[in-house]
Amino acid sequence: MENIITKNFVEAAENHYKEGVQQEPDNEVAEECLRMCLILERKDAPYIFFEDPILDLVKNYVVDTFDIGMIGFFNYDKLLSDENFIVFGTDGSGELIAIHRESNKIHMIDGYFEEICVLCNSSEDFLNNLIKIGHANIKKVSNEERSRLGKEIAVNPTSLGYYLNALGL
Repeated sequence: MENIITKNFVEAAENHYKEGVQQEPDNEVAEECLRMCLILERKDAPYIFFEDPILDLVKNYVVDTFDIGMIGFFNYDKLLSDENFIVFGTDGSGELIAIHRESNKIHMIDGYFEEICVLCNSSEDFLNNLIKIGHANIKKVSNEERSRLGKEIAVNPTSLGYYLNALGL
């Protein structure tokens, strides 16, 4: 059995790549940047189901080159953890992104595993937000629309800054 949330995320990321290439079919630089949306299945290990879609993603797919809005994931063997958090990625500016073990909320934390802010209430919400960010970036929506999207997906004022940065504002 596959994690359907993970599968949908991988398909949506692939669609971003295809849509972006169709918009600029002769732009090699754009195509190379868009390749960071592609997520490939791992072929070196059997699929192992994880209920959490982010853990399922990093365990079963090659994600170390993935990047939407400067947000990237670590491969499964590079995950960091302590008693409170499982760190699965970074925001591009050095802050870490982690799943809180008890609440399953997505947090931004610093290198000392201290919470900076809550980014999302679930892994599913976080993955959906990444797809929305990717869509906005590929469609080259206006700054006003980006700002509106950031306000829509932010769960608190601190996370708003994080999402606006991912949207290029």
